[in-house]
Amino acid sequence: MYGIDAKPLGLAILGASLIYSTAMLSGCGMAQQGELRDVERNLSTKISKLDQRDRELEQTVKQAKVDIDKLVSEARARLSQMITALREEDLPALRGVLDKESHEMLVLGARVDDLERQLRKYPDSGSMHPSEKVSAADGPTLRSLQGRLDAQETVLSDLLRQVMSLKQAVERDRR
Repeated sequence: MYGIDAKPLGLAILGASLIYSTAMLSGCGMAQQGELRDVERNLSTKISKLDQRDRELEQTVKQAKVDIDKLVSEARARLSQMITALREEDLPALRGVLDKESHEMLVLGARVDDLERQLRKYPDSGSMHPSEKVSAADGPTLRSLQGRLDAQETVLSDLLRQVMSLKQAVERDRR
């Protein structure tokens, strides 16, 4: 038509289009690389923060374990001191009470024996039962002594049970 060959013109346009497209694509690629670098920086920062948090949590857990171990040790020490104090204070005190009550029982038994000997001295004591003789002569005194003797025996039995239970508790603690 105008004397220009369309084929080389088409190729020129096509070449220009390719150059333009390549320039555009490389520009997009550069933009994407910039975005990738930003994303990489952000991820690195977040990973660093997470690592720091992880180290802080590990340190907190270690400190908590140390604190718990310390509290357990202190509690064991206090418990051991309390057990030792109980052994040293309560057991001897109970033994003292037990010894005192035992002595009183012996004294009361001796008094009863003395009263029985005195009753045997009376000439009219042959036909009466010993308890009747006593009730006739010293009834109130003997009944009072017998009541005290029974009470002392009850107290001694209770104390003996307490001493035995304390002894068992001490043996269990030793294990």
